[in-house]
Amino acid sequence: MLNPGASAYELDEALWPGRRIEPSSRNPFISRVRQWVGYAPDGELYLPFVRDGSHYQLHDRVTCDWHEFVALSHRGFGAGVDGILDLEAALSLVRGRPFLGIDPGRYTWAEPHIQEMIAAVCDVAHLVSQARAERGEWRAAQHAASIGLLVDPAGDLLFKDAVAAAIGAHDADEVGRLKSCRELHMADLE
Repeated sequence: MLNPGASAYELDEALWPGRRIEPSSRNPFISRVRQWVGYAPDGELYLPFVRDGSHYQLHDRVTCDWHEFVALSHRGFGAGVDGILDLEAALSLVRGRPFLGIDPGRYTWAEPHIQEMIAAVCDVAHLVSQARAERGEWRAAQHAASIGLLVDPAGDLLFKDAVAAAIGAHDADEVGRLKSCRELHMADLE
């Protein structure tokens, strides 16, 4: 999904960086993935066979929340102040840090994608939080900042957004909770 139209060599480099992979090692892996994703309603494989130098390409019906997030955020940013609902819809897709709970040793190939996703979510969350705060919509501002903090708990801008929104909402308990959580998180980093 994250490397559409990849050649066999590009796929090898993405999944096994710096290693030379023989087709006899790659092909069983691809076969298992093909079986796992199965068939589209039109009877075509979701991961078609690669023939005659063609590239790996998932069926058009295969989507992922990251691509939807990107589409919504691009549309939202492109619409300026009128794009806030698209940006909030993008944030509604976020359930936590990308690839959370996976064995990082098995997904080293995903690290650049993870960092891109974190940065994009934080940018959207910051913008939405600021836009909602400017309108005095403190709970919506807090909510946006909290989504950003899910993916980047050390995010300074998002922490400031969350505290400013809690202060704007006259929620001293939330300000205290945020500061306590921040201290605990920073202590964990040391």
